[in-house]
Amino acid sequence: MRKNKILLLIFLLFIVSCNFPIFMNTISPDQVSTQVAISQTATWVSQAQIPPSPLPSLTLPVTPAETLEPHSSLTPEPSITVAEIDFSSQLGSPSYSNPMNSGSAFGLDAAGYDDGFTRIVMSDGNMVLTSYPTTGWRGWRLTDKNLSNFYLEGTVITQTCAGKDQYGLVFRAPDYSNGEGYFFGVTCDGKYSLLLSDGNRYRTLIDWTSSEKIVSGSNQTNRLGVLAEGSSIDLYINGEKVNHTDDSNYLTATKIGAFILALNTPGFTVKLDQLNLWTR
Repeated sequence: MRKNKILLLIFLLFIVSCNFPIFMNTISPDQVSTQVAISQTATWVSQAQIPPSPLPSLTLPVTPAETLEPHSSLTPEPSITVAEIDFSSQLGSPSYSNPMNSGSAFGLDAAGYDDGFTRIVMSDGNMVLTSYPTTGWRGWRLTDKNLSNFYLEGTVITQTCAGKDQYGLVFRAPDYSNGEGYFFGVTCDGKYSLLLSDGNRYRTLIDWTSSEKIVSGSNQTNRLGVLAEGSSIDLYINGEKVNHTDDSNYLTATKIGAFILALNTPGFTVKLDQLNLWTR
Protein backbone atom coordinates (compact mmCIF):
# COMPACT_ATOMS: atom_id res chain seq x y z
CA MET A 1 0.00 0.00 0.00
CA ARG A 2 2.82 2.38 0.81
CA LYS A 3 4.45 1.53 -2.47
CA ASN A 4 1.27 2.34 -4.37
CA LYS A 5 1.08 5.83 -2.75
CA ILE A 6 4.60 6.61 -3.77
CA LEU A 7 3.91 5.62 -7.37
CA LEU A 8 0.77 7.74 -7.42
CA LEU A 9 2.67 10.78 -6.18
CA ILE A 10 5.33 10.40 -8.86
CA PHE A 11 2.65 10.12 -11.56
CA LEU A 12 0.94 13.37 -10.45
CA LEU A 13 4.21 15.28 -10.44
CA PHE A 14 4.94 14.14 -13.96
CA ILE A 15 1.59 15.41 -15.21
CA VAL A 16 2.07 18.88 -13.62
CA SER A 17 5.57 19.46 -15.06
CA CYS A 18 4.45 18.64 -18.58
CA ASN A 19 1.65 21.34 -18.56
CA PHE A 20 3.63 24.30 -16.97
CA PRO A 21 4.09 26.39 -20.21
CA ILE A 22 0.35 26.45 -20.81
CA PHE A 23 -0.14 28.53 -17.69
CA MET A 24 2.49 31.28 -18.61
CA ASN A 25 1.26 34.62 -19.97
CA THR A 26 2.33 35.37 -23.54
CA ILE A 27 4.15 38.84 -23.74
CA SER A 28 4.23 40.77 -27.04
CA PRO A 29 7.42 42.48 -28.26
CA ASP A 30 5.80 45.91 -27.58
CA GLN A 31 5.10 44.90 -24.02
CA VAL A 32 8.68 43.81 -23.62
CA SER A 33 9.90 47.20 -24.89
CA THR A 34 7.55 49.01 -22.57
CA GLN A 35 8.75 46.98 -19.64
CA VAL A 36 12.34 47.71 -20.48
CA ALA A 37 11.64 51.44 -20.77
CA ILE A 38 9.83 51.47 -17.49
CA SER A 39 12.67 49.60 -15.88
CA GLN A 40 15.23 52.09 -17.17
CA THR A 41 13.10 55.05 -16.08
CA ALA A 42 12.59 53.60 -12.69
CA THR A 43 16.30 53.03 -12.35
CA TRP A 44 17.07 56.69 -13.39
CA VAL A 45 14.46 58.05 -10.99
CA SER A 46 15.69 55.94 -8.16
CA GLN A 47 19.24 57.14 -8.80
CA ALA A 48 18.13 60.76 -8.93
CA GLN A 49 16.46 60.39 -5.61
CA ILE A 50 19.69 59.38 -4.02
CA PRO A 51 21.10 62.44 -2.29
CA PRO A 52 24.58 63.27 -3.57
CA SER A 53 27.51 62.74 -1.29
CA PRO A 54 28.47 66.00 0.39
CA LEU A 55 31.63 67.68 -0.94
CA PRO A 56 34.45 68.02 1.51
CA SER A 57 34.68 71.52 2.91
CA LEU A 58 37.57 73.69 1.75
CA THR A 59 39.10 76.21 4.07
CA LEU A 60 41.20 78.99 2.51
CA PRO A 61 43.66 80.98 4.55
CA VAL A 62 42.35 84.48 5.27
CA THR A 63 44.72 87.35 4.59
CA PRO A 64 44.27 90.00 7.22
CA ALA A 65 43.24 93.42 5.86
CA GLU A 66 46.10 95.86 5.46
CA THR A 67 46.04 98.68 7.94
CA LEU A 68 46.92 101.97 6.26
CA GLU A 69 48.91 104.44 8.23
CA PRO A 70 47.45 107.95 8.25
CA HIS A 71 49.29 110.34 5.93
CA SER A 72 49.13 113.96 4.98
CA SER A 73 47.49 115.06 1.71
CA LEU A 74 49.96 116.00 -1.00
CA THR A 75 49.41 119.15 -3.04
CA PRO A 76 50.63 118.78 -6.64
CA GLU A 77 53.36 121.15 -7.71
CA PRO A 78 52.14 123.86 -10.07
CA SER A 79 53.06 123.10 -13.68
CA ILE A 80 55.66 125.30 -15.27
CA THR A 81 54.82 126.68 -18.68
CA VAL A 82 57.90 127.11 -20.81
CA ALA A 83 57.53 130.01 -23.16
CA GLU A 84 58.22 129.21 -26.78
CA ILE A 85 61.39 130.96 -27.94
CA ASP A 86 61.06 133.02 -31.08
CA PHE A 87 64.22 132.47 -33.11
CA SER A 88 64.54 136.00 -34.47
CA SER A 89 64.20 137.47 -30.95
CA GLN A 90 67.57 135.90 -30.10
CA LEU A 91 69.39 137.52 -33.00
CA GLY A 92 69.34 141.15 -31.95
CA SER A 93 68.72 143.95 -34.43
CA PRO A 94 68.58 142.88 -38.09
CA SER A 95 71.35 143.86 -40.49
CA TYR A 96 68.68 144.98 -42.95
CA SER A 97 65.07 145.92 -42.25
CA ASN A 98 62.50 147.02 -44.81
CA PRO A 99 59.08 148.14 -43.51
CA MET A 100 57.82 148.36 -47.11
CA ASN A 101 57.24 152.09 -47.07
CA SER A 102 59.01 152.38 -50.42
CA GLY A 103 59.53 150.11 -53.42
CA SER A 104 62.94 151.51 -54.34
CA ALA A 105 64.87 148.45 -53.06
CA PHE A 106 62.80 146.29 -55.41
CA GLY A 107 62.88 148.65 -58.39
CA LEU A 108 59.21 149.59 -58.04
CA ASP A 109 57.89 153.07 -58.71
CA ALA A 110 54.44 154.45 -58.01
CA ALA A 111 52.95 152.55 -60.95
CA GLY A 112 54.28 149.23 -59.70
CA TYR A 113 54.59 146.17 -61.93
CA ASP A 114 51.92 144.32 -63.97
CA ASP A 115 52.55 141.72 -66.70
CA GLY A 116 48.98 140.46 -67.02
CA PHE A 117 49.68 137.48 -64.78
CA THR A 118 51.09 139.12 -61.66
CA ARG A 119 50.67 142.61 -60.27
CA ILE A 120 53.05 144.03 -57.62
CA VAL A 121 52.58 147.51 -56.11
CA MET A 122 53.48 149.40 -52.95
CA SER A 123 50.50 150.50 -50.86
CA ASP A 124 50.07 151.70 -47.26
CA GLY A 125 53.37 150.28 -46.00
CA ASN A 126 53.03 146.94 -47.81
CA MET A 127 54.25 145.29 -50.97
CA VAL A 128 50.99 143.98 -52.43
CA LEU A 129 51.30 140.93 -54.70
CA THR A 130 48.34 139.72 -56.77
CA SER A 131 48.15 136.58 -58.94
CA TYR A 132 45.40 136.92 -61.56
CA PRO A 133 44.86 133.45 -63.10
CA THR A 134 44.72 130.06 -61.39
CA THR A 135 46.84 128.44 -64.10
CA GLY A 136 49.99 127.93 -62.04
CA TRP A 137 51.80 131.16 -62.94
CA ARG A 138 54.32 132.06 -60.24
CA GLY A 139 55.25 135.74 -59.93
CA TRP A 140 58.09 137.18 -57.80
CA ARG A 141 60.00 140.35 -56.94
CA LEU A 142 63.64 140.46 -55.76
CA THR A 143 66.27 142.69 -54.24
CA ASP A 144 70.01 142.10 -53.75
CA LYS A 145 71.55 142.40 -50.27
CA ASN A 146 74.92 140.82 -51.16
CA LEU A 147 74.65 138.10 -48.49
CA SER A 148 74.80 134.35 -49.04
CA ASN A 149 74.65 133.29 -45.36
CA PHE A 150 71.80 134.86 -43.42
CA TYR A 151 68.53 134.54 -41.56
CA LEU A 152 65.72 136.03 -43.67
CA GLU A 153 62.26 136.68 -42.27
CA GLY A 154 59.21 138.11 -43.98
CA THR A 155 55.80 138.96 -42.50
CA VAL A 156 52.97 138.15 -44.92
CA ILE A 157 49.25 138.92 -44.60
CA THR A 158 46.78 136.90 -46.70
CA GLN A 159 43.63 138.31 -48.26
CA THR A 160 40.80 136.07 -49.51
CA CYS A 161 42.29 132.66 -50.30
CA ALA A 162 41.56 128.94 -50.37
CA GLY A 163 43.23 125.55 -50.68
CA LYS A 164 46.54 125.55 -52.53
CA ASP A 165 46.90 129.29 -53.09
CA GLN A 166 50.59 129.90 -52.32
CA TYR A 167 52.91 132.66 -51.18
CA GLY A 168 56.36 132.78 -49.69
CA LEU A 169 60.01 133.80 -49.78
CA VAL A 170 62.59 133.57 -52.54
CA PHE A 171 66.27 133.36 -51.54
CA ARG A 172 69.67 132.72 -53.07
CA ALA A 173 68.40 133.67 -56.51
CA PRO A 174 71.29 134.35 -58.94
CA ASP A 175 69.23 136.46 -61.33
CA TYR A 176 66.28 138.85 -61.17
CA SER A 177 64.21 137.49 -64.02
CA ASN A 178 64.93 133.85 -64.95
CA GLY A 179 63.33 132.25 -61.84
CA GLU A 180 66.36 130.43 -60.45
CA GLY A 181 66.80 129.98 -56.70
CA TYR A 182 64.96 128.58 -53.69
CA PHE A 183 61.23 129.05 -53.10
CA PHE A 184 59.91 128.56 -49.54
CA GLY A 185 56.13 128.45 -49.96
CA VAL A 186 53.08 128.26 -47.71
CA THR A 187 49.52 127.42 -48.76
CA CYS A 188 46.25 128.92 -47.56
CA ASP A 189 45.22 125.53 -46.12
CA GLY A 190 48.28 125.27 -43.86
CA LYS A 191 51.10 123.45 -45.68
CA TYR A 192 54.66 124.43 -46.56
CA SER A 193 57.35 123.23 -48.98
CA LEU A 194 60.79 124.10 -50.30
CA LEU A 195 61.47 124.02 -54.04
CA LEU A 196 64.64 124.57 -56.05
CA SER A 197 64.31 126.15 -59.50
CA ASP A 198 66.97 126.02 -62.21
CA GLY A 199 65.00 128.45 -64.35
CA ASN A 200 63.24 125.74 -66.35
CA ARG A 201 61.78 123.38 -63.79
CA TYR A 202 61.30 122.99 -60.04
CA ARG A 203 62.78 120.25 -57.91
CA THR A 204 61.24 119.39 -54.53
CA LEU A 205 63.65 119.59 -51.59
CA ILE A 206 60.95 119.44 -48.91
CA ASP A 207 57.56 118.14 -50.02
CA TRP A 208 54.29 119.74 -48.97
CA THR A 209 53.90 119.25 -45.23
CA SER A 210 51.09 120.27 -42.89
CA SER A 211 52.09 122.41 -39.91
CA GLU A 212 50.12 123.64 -36.93
CA LYS A 213 52.54 126.59 -36.82
CA ILE A 214 50.87 128.07 -39.89
CA VAL A 215 47.84 130.30 -39.28
CA SER A 216 45.78 129.07 -42.21
CA GLY A 217 42.91 130.75 -44.05
CA SER A 218 42.02 134.19 -45.33
CA ASN A 219 43.08 137.45 -43.66
CA GLN A 220 45.79 135.81 -41.55
CA THR A 221 49.37 136.85 -40.74
CA ASN A 222 52.40 134.52 -40.85
CA ARG A 223 56.12 135.14 -40.44
CA LEU A 224 58.24 132.96 -42.70
CA GLY A 225 61.94 132.52 -41.95
CA VAL A 226 64.92 130.91 -43.66
CA LEU A 227 68.28 130.25 -42.03
CA ALA A 228 70.84 129.63 -44.80
CA GLU A 229 74.40 128.75 -43.73
CA GLY A 230 76.49 127.04 -46.38
CA SER A 231 74.54 124.02 -47.65
CA SER A 232 72.38 123.94 -44.50
CA ILE A 233 68.85 125.33 -44.83
CA ASP A 234 66.40 125.60 -41.91
CA LEU A 235 62.78 126.68 -42.34
CA TYR A 236 60.91 128.70 -39.70
CA ILE A 237 57.25 129.59 -39.35
CA ASN A 238 56.18 132.22 -36.83
CA GLY A 239 59.52 132.01 -35.05
CA GLU A 240 59.74 128.22 -34.74
CA LYS A 241 61.82 125.81 -36.77
CA VAL A 242 59.70 123.36 -38.76
CA ASN A 243 62.19 121.58 -41.03
CA HIS A 244 65.74 121.23 -42.31
CA THR A 245 67.50 120.17 -45.50
CA ASP A 246 70.89 120.45 -47.18
CA ASP A 247 71.53 121.61 -50.72
CA SER A 248 74.72 122.93 -52.32
CA ASN A 249 73.24 124.67 -55.36
CA TYR A 250 73.48 128.48 -55.56
CA LEU A 251 75.61 128.76 -52.43
CA THR A 252 76.88 132.23 -53.39
CA ALA A 253 73.71 133.68 -54.93
CA THR A 254 72.46 136.69 -52.94
CA LYS A 255 69.08 137.91 -54.22
CA ILE A 256 66.02 137.64 -51.95
CA GLY A 257 62.36 138.53 -52.19
CA ALA A 258 58.77 137.24 -52.24
CA PHE A 259 56.50 135.30 -54.61
CA ILE A 260 52.81 134.53 -55.15
CA LEU A 261 50.89 131.79 -56.99
CA ALA A 262 47.10 131.45 -57.30
CA LEU A 263 45.74 127.93 -57.75
CA ASN A 264 42.24 128.22 -56.26
CA THR A 265 41.38 131.91 -56.02
CA PRO A 266 41.53 134.16 -59.12
CA GLY A 267 43.11 137.45 -58.09
CA PHE A 268 44.67 135.89 -54.96
CA THR A 269 46.45 138.69 -53.06
CA VAL A 270 48.92 138.90 -50.17
CA LYS A 271 50.72 141.78 -48.47
CA LEU A 272 54.42 141.65 -47.56
CA ASP A 273 54.42 143.85 -44.47
CA GLN A 274 58.04 143.51 -43.31
CA LEU A 275 61.29 141.98 -44.55
CA ASN A 276 64.23 141.56 -42.16
CA LEU A 277 67.70 140.11 -42.71
CA TRP A 278 70.41 139.07 -40.23
CA THR A 279 74.01 138.43 -41.29
CA ARG A 280 75.35 134.96 -40.38
